[in-house]
Amino acid sequence: MISLRRFVVSILSGPVRSALRPWWRRFFRFKRRAREWWIPFIVWVVWLIFQCARHRKRPVIICRFGGIGDVVCTLPVCDEVRRRHPGKLLVFVTAAIWREVVKLSRSADLVYANSSWVHPCTMPTNLKLFGLVDTIYNPQTTGELTGNGQACHLIEDLAASCGFTVTARQPRLYPSSDLIKQTRIAYGLDWQTTGEHFLIGINPGPSWRVREWEAS
Repeated sequence: MISLRRFVVSILSGPVRSALRPWWRRFFRFKRRAREWWIPFIVWVVWLIFQCARHRKRPVIICRFGGIGDVVCTLPVCDEVRRRHPGKLLVFVTAAIWREVVKLSRSADLVYANSSWVHPCTMPTNLKLFGLVDTIYNPQTTGELTGNGQACHLIEDLAASCGFTVTARQPRLYPSSDLIKQTRIAYGLDWQTTGEHFLIGINPGPSWRVREWEAS
């Protein structure tokens, strides 16, 4: 079945089609942007208002997308944000795939993610929503800000972009016993298979120094 747009275009003369073509393109660009940004943004605003009313606190927002290393190395920033904004609701905005990682770290009060927002998405720092939002942080690397390579640890680099100096390193993740059990079963490493034997995981060489975890 022919679409309404194609039917309308088919009955128009060539000059009229040529004149309307730029407007069609602008309309579809607007439609795509609304689908990818504005609709998810409105949903997020409604969710944020509900959470603020529920917890009776103004939110401080940390927004970081990218790979898992970027997200994990942003988590120590949460401790400094809590110190600088006591009593506020700490909301971490990230990609949908990393939602559970942030939850396992227990670094933020709430985690928000949707499939439409991905790297290099950031939040406008002047967004206040009529005084609802306290502060918004967008931790970014030196490379993202200036195009130059970073000269320090990724945690320090991300924190510095927010004006912070942090001493913490990679945070601990706290998977539940149920999650550990499900993961063991999924990979054939349940207790019946491994028994009392040691279960050893080996990383065969990280590509970045920051991906190395201390033996302790």
